[in-house]
Amino acid sequence: MAKASTRTTLAAIDAALRQTKELTEALLTLREQHQAAGVDEGAWWKTPGGRLNEAGLKAIRQMFRDGLSDTEIGQRLKITPSAAKHQRQNWLTR
Repeated sequence: MAKASTRTTLAAIDAALRQTKELTEALLTLREQHQAAGVDEGAWWKTPGGRLNEAGLKAIRQMFRDGLSDTEIGQRLKITPSAAKHQRQNWLTR
């Protein structure tokens, strides 16, 4: 019985690692594209208008799943904690 539980846990960890790898690769690709286009290094996850782009939204959702606080997310993405809170509320209601 314990072997099945361990296999289930390992499968879940493997799936989470694959998802994290895919997200990281997508973010790095976007960062490279922005660097090539001369976009500000600190804002590769944002649109020119300052909103989070799709990669930024994926990143913030992963941070929610990882248990980061709105303040921690704000510091990492250079957004206000209230903007992170707003995104969290949108994410929770989906």
